[in-house]
Amino acid sequence: HLKSPIHPIGIYPRRANIKKGRELRQITEYLIARAPGPVVILGVHLCKSLSVHTIRLFNTTIQRNKSATLFLKPCCLPGRKDLQRREPPFWEFEHMQKGGFGVKTLYCEEIDQTGDDAKETHSSSKDTAIEMKKNARLLTKSKDRDSQVNKNNGEGESRHDHNHNPDQRLPKSNQKNSLFSKWVELLLDAVHLGDGVTRRIEHCPVQLNHFQNQFIVA
Repeated sequence: HLKSPIHPIGIYPRRANIKKGRELRQITEYLIARAPGPVVILGVHLCKSLSVHTIRLFNTTIQRNKSATLFLKPCCLPGRKDLQRREPPFWEFEHMQKGGFGVKTLYCEEIDQTGDDAKETHSSSKDTAIEMKKNARLLTKSKDRDSQVNKNNGEGESRHDHNHNPDQRLPKSNQKNSLFSKWVELLLDAVHLGDGVTRRIEHCPVQLNHFQNQFIVA
């Protein structure tokens, strides 16, 4: 159906690993640069570093004086476990204040964007790892407790018990919301503001019961 005549725009699938610089350059050179007109780079629910490399593709396209539009819907965050690596992932963007950003920027720095200069408070990766283990133990205990409630009272009563205090999971939800918003802000800053380029975040509540409703448009 991808090549059906009912589609106004031809769709030609191509498999590529955009995490590899060589393949990203090939896409830019052989597909985008040779397109007869403006291009649209669309990324839907791109997990972890896929969003980063999509922005890199857009930046490269603009730097080649090719007219392009970016629509990006970020999804999952990079994992906290990457903080324990000898060299945690860091993505270079020369125009950014620190030359780029990485998982340490996301999890170990509290950024205040109200001023021109970001105010940062650093915490060690060791402390973060300890906090992760503590949260994992608490989560395991919570699951065991919920399982015991389901066994004793039945599924219906257990569900009623959770709904009795709807705010009991709010702090964890707020934390995830805050981290996702920070991730989107970092991705937005990675978009290079070349000649005539604008960038913004749009909130589209496509998931009413979820917080991942932020889109990057450039």
